[in-house]
Amino acid sequence: MKMAPFLRVLVVLACLQFVSAIRQFYMDQRCSETLNMTQLQVESAKLKLTRWHKYRNNMACYLTIEAPYNKLLMITFRDIDIKSGVFGRCDGDRLQIFDGRDSSANMVGGLTYKLCGERRPKGAFYTTQRYLTFLFQSDSFFTDDGFSLIFTSFHTGSCLSSETACKRGQCISKSLECDGYNQCGDSADECMVKGGPIAGIIVAVCIAIAVIVVIIVCWRRRRASRGSVIRYNSPAEQATVIPPPCSYPPQPAPVPAPQAYPQAPYQQPAPQGYQQPPPQGYPQPPPQGYAQPPPQGYPPAPQPYPMGPQAYPPPQQGYPQPPSYNDATQNPYPYGAPGQTPYPPEPK
Repeated sequence: MKMAPFLRVLVVLACLQFVSAIRQFYMDQRCSETLNMTQLQVESAKLKLTRWHKYRNNMACYLTIEAPYNKLLMITFRDIDIKSGVFGRCDGDRLQIFDGRDSSANMVGGLTYKLCGERRPKGAFYTTQRYLTFLFQSDSFFTDDGFSLIFTSFHTGSCLSSETACKRGQCISKSLECDGYNQCGDSADECMVKGGPIAGIIVAVCIAIAVIVVIIVCWRRRRASRGSVIRYNSPAEQATVIPPPCSYPPQPAPVPAPQAYPQAPYQQPAPQGYQQPPPQGYPQPPPQGYAQPPPQGYPPAPQPYPMGPQAYPPPQQGYPQPPSYNDATQNPYPYGAPGQTPYPPEPK
């Protein structure tokens, strides 16, 4: 389940209950400017080199901070990541901090060298006058993240009721107490509680968050239970009721057994594939009479020719003679056979 927006805000407020935001400035957007803390109405602020992931190449930017009247400035580093050269030397990209209006002044005590690399200076560093100048330079090669620090105005002497005293005697505004930033550099302005109270606060916050989550979940489930969703798959099927969350599912109603229907007699399935067309023409009549049985046994032997002198007809001698006719009336062709040239009778 996703966390509601107002619950996220509540969690953030619970985690940041002792933290108050301070103003933030970006050096690359304020190059060649002077930040007057009296006009800006700030006692402390955060300074970062750039708002982007990497700073630019070929930078030559300076920024001056002016503290209120009769006050000085102190700085504490939160993070630093500036590209260093060979053997860790700060010949290319570097940061310099001066105790005065410009770069002609002396460097701040404890920071009398060029800053680069990833080693963060620890503790607080103080000016001897109202002005503080930052100078940052970069070459044309690779770049890194830059730096982030806190600058705070302070005075020495007796602290007022509206001020908080650091361990080294600096007096800063009481509004900077327990804001999550170590302005004094020695954590004197932060809420230093022991492990027991911290654990108690964490446990209390977790319990409060858990109670809120349970209340929201139960409220949502109760709201969902007011209108159950009914799904109908088909008119013949029974409606299915989806029970709401946080409740036991209802017992399903007994479903009557389906009635048995008489089964139809088996029918021969229709033949598949191509069917032969019916025969053409008139049907042949069936054979008449009784069918002759097939012959039984071996067929009878052929009859022999009669023996004796009349067994065979006598052979003819010579060529056959044409028939003789007595007169012309008996001859059907008196002038010769058809198709042959008739010859006149020879004279007697």
